[in-house]
Amino acid sequence: MLNKKRFAGFSKFAMIVSVLIAWFAVPYGTAQGDNAVWSATTKVPSSAFIDASVVTGTDLCAKIFNSIALLPASGGVVDARGVNSGTGQTCTSGTPWVQGTSGANRPSIVLLPSGTITTSRAWILPNGTKILGQGAGAHGDSVTTLQAASGFAGVLIQMGPNSNNSPLTACPANTGCTGVGVEDLALQGNTSAANSGIVNGQSQDMSYVRRVSMYQLGGIGLKLQNGGATASAKNSGPYSEITFDAGVAGSTNTICAQILATTTANLPTRGLRGISCSSNATSSVGIQLDSSNNSIEDVHIQGFSDGIVIGSTANVSATSNVLLNVNGNSDVNNLIHLENVGTVADIGIVGISANGSAVSLEDDVSASPSLKLSDAYIAMYMLGESTPISSSFNAYSRFTTSTSPSIVTWASGSTSPAGSTCANKGSFFSYAPASGSGDLFLCTGSWISF
Repeated sequence: MLNKKRFAGFSKFAMIVSVLIAWFAVPYGTAQGDNAVWSATTKVPSSAFIDASVVTGTDLCAKIFNSIALLPASGGVVDARGVNSGTGQTCTSGTPWVQGTSGANRPSIVLLPSGTITTSRAWILPNGTKILGQGAGAHGDSVTTLQAASGFAGVLIQMGPNSNNSPLTACPANTGCTGVGVEDLALQGNTSAANSGIVNGQSQDMSYVRRVSMYQLGGIGLKLQNGGATASAKNSGPYSEITFDAGVAGSTNTICAQILATTTANLPTRGLRGISCSSNATSSVGIQLDSSNNSIEDVHIQGFSDGIVIGSTANVSATSNVLLNVNGNSDVNNLIHLENVGTVADIGIVGISANGSAVSLEDDVSASPSLKLSDAYIAMYMLGESTPISSSFNAYSRFTTSTSPSIVTWASGSTSPAGSTCANKGSFFSYAPASGSGDLFLCTGSWISF
């Protein structure tokens, strides 16, 4: 007698085997490098996803370049993870987007293999281009490293072409390039040149950097700037999870990150989030912020004389900026420095940890001589705007939780301080007893009511 359950199980098994046989019987695809996908009930090649490992090319860069040419005009994905993954590779043919006099201008997402890729030319990413490595951590841990060849002194990655980067198409003048990204990648310089890491003066909305480590760069790690009359990196970002270590290439000119506006154009971004800056050469500036409407948060600085400097460029506005959770090191002179070279106002700083820095905050703007706070921790420092007090003197609104004797504070309590001595002349104390009327006291060397 027929066992129906056993027969049903055999039928399911036979059906699965038939599907697998049909799958392997269908040709992989007609276009070189095309991955296979299902379209209804038929397996067909997809030109939107190209496997670069089977595409012709003299090196990794040439294979990626030729793969981008196989993508549709609207772009797609180039998977180069199978090209000699985990080994050292040198691009002598050009870059993934420039080979000879030809340029690959269509948008793409390029998946890079692990291992070290050596280049002697800047990688200039066209509009809509993202490059994704296999990690930015410790060497050998599935890391993709883009390394400057010996003698190469330029920037390693440029986000968006400009008019000087033919045969690549320059970013549109008004909107800039969009959707340009760098992710999960390590950048490494060489010992003979002051290499820089990433520069963006062209790419705007939806353009970002995430999980990138930079090592042995003696120039600028990350530079955000206005790139011309209308081009800039405005509205780009966030730039997050970035580690910078100048190593033996560090010098007094080494800078971890810059956000630079001009006298005629502001440069607001979506900020720096999670950045660690280290230099062994006691470099002058860790992070330079000469622009308005930016935020920098979750920062560690060591080996720089000034950790974060705001307002160091003449005639440039650096207002309405926010710093959050900044910590230093014992080899940092001034963890945060507000300079009076540019226009600095409406600055909000929350969560300062000196961590051994000699000066946790120096303010050259609201005080003369400069106000230097040496508190180990400062919960809040707010610098407002300039207010005319007389025909020859302006003052700034300012509030801080610092307990430094050199700064004016406003405190409150339920016990009257009348007659008690005080060091912070000009400070206020609000007397607020549990019952009865209170009073306001002014510090003139002792607390007096008025």
